Amino acid sequence: MTDTQFDIIAAFVDGEHVSPEALKTALADAEARDYFVDLLSLREASRQLDAVTAPARVSASPMQRGLRLVAAAAVLVIAAGGGYVAGHRVTARAADVAPPIAETVIDVSTPAPLPPATRVIKLQRGLNWIDQNGGK
Repeated sequence: MTDTQFDIIAAFVDGEHVSPEALKTALADAEARDYFVDLLSLREASRQLDAVTAPARVSASPMQRGLRLVAAAAVLVIAAGGGYVAGHRVTARAADVAPPIAETVIDVSTPAPLPPATRVIKLQRGLNWIDQNGGK
């Protein structure tokens, strides 16, 4: 069996135009017929999945919606209050501890040594350097 026979059968199942002679030749092989039956079974299974619908959604009564709204507001208030208290405690503890002081002395009386040159550029007047200030 060749991949071309599989392609012919797949195209036929997908609804594409396939010559009847090519389809007859492809279905003459037992493996191709098994493939054809498998494709049809998968297509039928996918149709059954599409037919499944979600259960109808039951709307909540106005009282239930009000209770949900109150519960959501209570959660937000408790979360904000808890965050405020936790932040206040952390800030209070941080204020009690003095930050460490690091003293650094930089001596600028002697300059740091220059690194060795990695490339030297020679400038020659008139060749790669033109004096625009009149030689000064």
